[in-house]
Amino acid sequence: MALNKEQKKWVEMQLKAHKHLKYEVNIKLDQKNILERFSVHSNVLRPDKMTALVLAKWLFQNKNLYFNKVVIDMGCGSGIQGVVMELRK
Repeated sequence: MALNKEQKKWVEMQLKAHKHLKYEVNIKLDQKNILERFSVHSNVLRPDKMTALVLAKWLFQNKNLYFNKVVIDMGCGSGIQGVVMELRK
């Protein structure tokens, strides 16, 4: 199934957004907790621009789901979910 014009535009916009140099960003998880100077390597999916941030915040608030469990964060992103889970164990 081919993408329609609007879907293709969205995909191209997302691909363009992820062509970047390494940078650091402060990630606000809640009112009190911030991941300061979180490092995002070049051409990696940007946690500050994607749903990765929503999931990281959700994981931060719901540690009971993974507390005392072994987890793995594997993919093409920054690893923010794994970092958050390690901080909350």
